[in-house]
Amino acid sequence: MSQKRRTFAKFPWTPEQDAALRDIWHSGKRIKENMHLFGQHSYGSVITRAWDLRLGKRSNCPRGASPASPRIILRLLAEKGPMDRFTAAMLLGIDESNAHKHMKAMHLAGMLHIVDWKRRTTSSRYVPVFAAGAGVDAPKPPRLTSAEKESRRRAVRKQATVAHPFAVAMNQIMREAA
Repeated sequence: MSQKRRTFAKFPWTPEQDAALRDIWHSGKRIKENMHLFGQHSYGSVITRAWDLRLGKRSNCPRGASPASPRIILRLLAEKGPMDRFTAAMLLGIDESNAHKHMKAMHLAGMLHIVDWKRRTTSSRYVPVFAAGAGVDAPKPPRLTSAEKESRRRAVRKQATVAHPFAVAMNQIMREAA
């Protein structure tokens, strides 16, 4: 069998479209914003065509991440005080994964420090609470031991089984009605 890739192209590629793809591919521009240059070809077919043309790995493309996010995050933390990545993302209107990526990079660069650790819910993992500027990081709390987890589970179950104050009266009424 031949090593050549089989193509089932409904719409043939023109030299102009190939040139536009090469330009966009190596410039770091977003492909989806330039789909009008490729006629009736889908996004998937554009990516496949880049593979066929052996264009290689794309240069660093932001893919929706705002280059201003680190500056905006620093300003937000300076104005509003310490917060976790979820709160920062919500207030800035950016994706939580972008906020996480930027805050983690800024922490490693010494632009942010961890002032506290908190849980989003009682059963979730600890999330760092960041503050602007350099500083000493707060230590991460230790994980709960198995005994502590079981103690919490028992407390929750016990809370759920607390007797209803009107249960006896309701049972008597139900018996009389039957």
